Amino acid sequence: GFDYSIKNLPEISVAPPIFIDDRDPNYNWSKTASENEWLRGSGTVGDPYIISNLTINGFGGNCIEIKDSEFSNFIIKDTILFNGSSGIYLDNTRYGNLQNNLIFNTSVAGINLYSGLFGGVINNTVINNYGHGIYLVGVSSYNEILSNNIHYNDGNGIYLYSFSNDNNIENNEVTYNQHGVRLYYGSRFTLIFNNTIEHNTQHGIYVYQDCEYTDILNNRINFNSQDGIRMQKRSHGFIQYNILDSNLNYGMYISNTGYFHHDYISFNTIINSTTGISIRYIDYVDILDNNIYDIAEIGIYIYRSDNNVISNNHLVGYSQAIVEEYSSANTITNNLCGEDLYEENDNFNNAKAIYKGWTRYLAAKDEDWFYTYLNRGETLYLTIKFLNSSGNLDLGLYNDQNTLLKSSTSETDNELIVYNISTGAFYFLRVYNNTNDLYSINIESEDSTIPSIKIVSPNEDETFRTSPPQFIIEVHDLNLETMWYSVNNSQSVIFTFNSSINS
Repeated sequence: GFDYSIKNLPEISVAPPIFIDDRDPNYNWSKTASENEWLRGSGTVGDPYIISNLTINGFGGNCIEIKDSEFSNFIIKDTILFNGSSGIYLDNTRYGNLQNNLIFNTSVAGINLYSGLFGGVINNTVINNYGHGIYLVGVSSYNEILSNNIHYNDGNGIYLYSFSNDNNIENNEVTYNQHGVRLYYGSRFTLIFNNTIEHNTQHGIYVYQDCEYTDILNNRINFNSQDGIRMQKRSHGFIQYNILDSNLNYGMYISNTGYFHHDYISFNTIINSTTGISIRYIDYVDILDNNIYDIAEIGIYIYRSDNNVISNNHLVGYSQAIVEEYSSANTITNNLCGEDLYEENDNFNNAKAIYKGWTRYLAAKDEDWFYTYLNRGETLYLTIKFLNSSGNLDLGLYNDQNTLLKSSTSETDNELIVYNISTGAFYFLRVYNNTNDLYSINIESEDSTIPSIKIVSPNEDETFRTSPPQFIIEVHDLNLETMWYSVNNSQSVIFTFNSSINS
């Protein structure tokens, strides 16, 4: 289900595998450029060597191999590489940029950098390889790994190994690999930012052994078969603003055998895991302002960890909220456990405002009341979803005088009310039966009234000569949010407020 095409690709030529060794006069850049039309440029910043628009079958070797290129700038782009050991293998290179390549069916890695410095791996599609997707090893540092699509590789999606430091991993789609992103053995100062890391067979992000200053920020890490984030053995960094949904074991598992800096685990949303956050042998970490919902066992687990701050976290739906074992001097304060953010809203007078769309991760510890404004002429579709096996919930719709208008009291996993709104007003929603269940509520509506359209000018039966008059049209709609009109199959006009238009 992925697009194998390369964007804006001109005609491609078939070529044999490419080997460049800039220390060997028989295979260096200048000699290779003089002998091959597919290589152009001079290697300067303004005129880099460019390899592009080629299809290469590696026949078990590397499709493109470049080594000992320490002074020349080069770009490999718009190529199709397959059946190699690696699609692109760079050994002891600097200033290499790999852009918009399609790489598949390799045995070691789609893209393999060994001691590659100051490079870019940008907008490549690396898919269906037997090894890793993108592999940096042997002090491959100061590289930008940006906007790549890395799917269905048997190894890790992105793998940094052996002192590969100061790399940025940003805006990548990493799915259906082993680990999504893996850092191992002293790969320090890594930024993992704004990636989508999903459906990998092990951990979403796995950081292991002396990978210090690894910052994991603003990623979507979902549906991985083990942990969303696992960090172990003297590895640390800031973990903030991530969404971790439906990872099978832990949302986050942090274990560092007694070594950790004063870092932050904060502003993350963790949903539907066995345990939300687990820290073991961790000291001096702040766990702040996280949302942890729908957890099978423990929301936050603290084991043999001292002098940490656990504060302002919101936990809804769990067996145990916060568990502390063999730990001391931790500050655990101001955590909201078991109640959703709308409490106290357990009667009509304390109802809280909600709006159209889904409102998720609500807890029915007692009756919940909400209100929303609905316009005359709307048809309301009001739904709550929950697990009836965990306890039944019912739903009621009331007017602003606390009079019941309609209810839904089935024995299924959802309740639905459909109601035609005859008067624009605030309406009140009641969720009841007090089963301590986790639920979501959805408010949708459709406009059942037809807008009126009036031609203000010109007047009916008015005559004109060769030049048509200016038409002034008034459109009146009771419940205008956004509407599109086309005048005489010409210019389309967008309305977002009640007004008149000239066209």
